[in-house]
Amino acid sequence: MVDLINWSCRACVENQAPNALLVVLQELEALTETHFAHEERLLEEIQTRIPVGRRSLRETVQAAQVSHATEQRARLAELRDVVQSLHSDDVGGVSGLCEHLKGWFVDHAIRDEADVKTILQSI
Repeated sequence: MVDLINWSCRACVENQAPNALLVVLQELEALTETHFAHEERLLEEIQTRIPVGRRSLRETVQAAQVSHATEQRARLAELRDVVQSLHSDDVGGVSGLCEHLKGWFVDHAIRDEADVKTILQSI
């Protein structure tokens, strides 16, 4: 993900062809989908392996599964909006693209991944 975001930033700075940027953003979108699906499967597996006697942890993980999936769908929708804006030749969106992608990734890494880390450390 980071490599694709960095490439996108270089493409913006170097004013590369929008089609090349679009291809990279579509790759980022596909990779993000795969990454999010993997995390959801991981949380599901964790949920099924928690002993029945650890009710509080089971409830915490279940709540985290729901909130994490919701956040990930929102982040994926946001990324799709960015890709769509470029696909529809909205060149005005290119200027702030790099900062937007960096913020998008950092928000995911800090907020969403922190929840998964907390769950993993609780087991």
